[in-house]
Amino acid sequence: MALYVDANTEITAELVRKHGGGWRTRTVWELLDAALSGDTANAVTQLDRLFQAGQDPNALFGPLSWSLRRFAAATRIYQRAERQGRRVALPKAMEEAGFPAWQRDAMRKAEQQLKQLGRQRAGQMYGWLLELDLALKGTHSSPILARIAIERLLLRMSNQLRPPRQ
Repeated sequence: MALYVDANTEITAELVRKHGGGWRTRTVWELLDAALSGDTANAVTQLDRLFQAGQDPNALFGPLSWSLRRFAAATRIYQRAERQGRRVALPKAMEEAGFPAWQRDAMRKAEQQLKQLGRQRAGQMYGWLLELDLALKGTHSSPILARIAIERLLLRMSNQLRPPRQ
């Protein structure tokens, strides 16, 4: 909310109810869970529901990018430690990237999602998010093209498109 309003606006319960998202926010997290688990069909179904309800594509980008940047950051932390000849436990890298360690179940779920995503794709996430951000602000700013751009990101996380393990 602090990013939504200017510095002189008081954040009230009414403002939170009006702009907080409600079921749409829950659906965005369900979409992310499905995408990160590799269940692209479910993720695209959730995306379709959001668009049918009138959700703005740019409003979806915020929660999508916030969550996915943490996976990219955890991957970079892990890879940096490897390059420096250090070993870092994946949960520790994820905690440094902003995953809450005190939420044990959520941390285990996120760890499984990161493993499903894989090192190669998680390492490309910053680039994919930049590409999506630029597309939503430029070439894909119309609703139908924005949908295609977001679907492309979801497809990149698909189990079927996962690169073979080396």
